[in-house]
Amino acid sequence: MPIETSTNVYGDEIVNATELNRQPGLILDIALERPVTITRNDRYFALLPREQMAFWVKATTISKTVFELINIAYRLRLGEQIDPNHPYEWLKVFDAEELSQLIAEVETEFRQIGLETGAIDRLDAVIHEWYESALANSSPELAIAFTDEVDEVLLTQLVSCLPSACLLSPLSPLLSPLSLSCPPSPLLSPLSVNGEGVRG
Repeated sequence: MPIETSTNVYGDEIVNATELNRQPGLILDIALERPVTITRNDRYFALLPREQMAFWVKATTISKTVFELINIAYRLRLGEQIDPNHPYEWLKVFDAEELSQLIAEVETEFRQIGLETGAIDRLDAVIHEWYESALANSSPELAIAFTDEVDEVLLTQLVSCLPSACLLSPLSPLLSPLSLSCPPSPLLSPLSVNGEGVRG
């Protein structure tokens, strides 16, 4: 990389390794605000916060993904054949209109990188959703699984069968039909038949 280009990228703060050793605190404070170029024996090093470096690595990685993804999408729209072993061959399940929608969504989120916090994660989520859609379209079983509604069955609470007096009385066992404060219940009493007590 030419030195001029490096300077434009990392800013005008250029210090040598000796200065870094003499004033590490000052130079680190500057690096928190903008990248600093450290020179040593005709070599150039960038000093910047770790999270900022992580952002640029993620941005570079997702940029390569977007470039290849959109390239394949355009080729498929033109009717070209894609190698079955290509990592983005799953795009072939979409028609031209769907591919156009994919391209538009990906490009919209890609333009926000560097402008909005979380843009990279949103872009990654958009690509992942399209990938899941491709899997569903290529597998009838998965498509059914994604669209089936699960029937919910409500369980009847047994406590609703208890008389309110039984639930409120602290003096008697909760399930005892012989409690003076809880009238007998044919649902809970083992000594009742058809709602009538067994007489001896």
